[in-house]
Amino acid sequence: MKRLNLLLILAGFIMVSNQGLAQFSISKVPSEADTRLKKDSVKPISAVSNEFFSEARFRAEKRRLRKERNTLTCTVGLNLNQTKFDNWAPGGVNTFSGVASLLFNHVYQRDRLRLATRLDSKYGMNVISGKTFKNIDYFILNVNSAWNISRCWAYSASVDLRSQWTKGFRSADDKTMVSNIMSPGTLALGVGFTFRALKKDNTACKVPIVITVNPLSGSMTFVLSDTLSKQGVAGVEPGKHQKSALGSTMRIDLNQPIAKSKLNYITYFYVSTNYEKNNYVEWQNTLNIKITQIINASAFCRMIYNEVQPTPRNKPLQWNYTFGLGVAYTFKNK
Repeated sequence: MKRLNLLLILAGFIMVSNQGLAQFSISKVPSEADTRLKKDSVKPISAVSNEFFSEARFRAEKRRLRKERNTLTCTVGLNLNQTKFDNWAPGGVNTFSGVASLLFNHVYQRDRLRLATRLDSKYGMNVISGKTFKNIDYFILNVNSAWNISRCWAYSASVDLRSQWTKGFRSADDKTMVSNIMSPGTLALGVGFTFRALKKDNTACKVPIVITVNPLSGSMTFVLSDTLSKQGVAGVEPGKHQKSALGSTMRIDLNQPIAKSKLNYITYFYVSTNYEKNNYVEWQNTLNIKITQIINASAFCRMIYNEVQPTPRNKPLQWNYTFGLGVAYTFKNK
């Protein structure tokens, strides 16, 4: 009996020991929530997709920036005048005249950098009693590069080129040549400051004046025509084609719309002086009166003071006036 009890006690002890081993040797079985959490925390790596890039959107953004940074204005005009007499008792001379004009302005603005290009040109012909004679001919190309240092002031460097397009003669009857393309022609390079009248929001003031002062400027006068070079025109020594000088320049520009752009006043003042005391001053004034979308009347006055250019009365001061009715069209990108 004792043996039977001992066997039963041993069997119970062995069963209790096996249950304890099972509790400490088998890991905890995770619940369903833990299993889902571990599966979601490890995500497979997929290839990067570039489907967000749009070629059309990229091009549209480039066009927007191009339009924002570039301001373009181009005005072309043509004025015609004719006087005709037929069996007219008091007498008279048949005349016909035409003047073509071009005014091109382009401004590139990006952050502090501002690059302004301006081309102003006029060309006119007279026909008097069947004789053709050029009455006006010039072009002025100015490029100004500026780096803003404040709202209105900027460091600047400018290039100014001026001359005429074709041959010029003394009169309709006298075919003595007095000018030709780049004969004479002037190229001026200068560094200095530029002032632009701007409001606090960087928009133009009511009087949008621009002043460029170049305390240090170098000018070169060209006479490329051999015929005129031999005569020693424009202060260039006879037989030579170029002359250089150091000095200073100043330029003032104003393009003022009046009466809601029905009138437009454009003035341009330029003065150049060098250490040889050969001063050059030019002042242009244009008043455009808009009648319809393309028909306008214009008054033009040009004054030149040139100490080295010969004139019919041997005086340095020269004047030119024109008034006409014609057509003009202005293109703007803004």
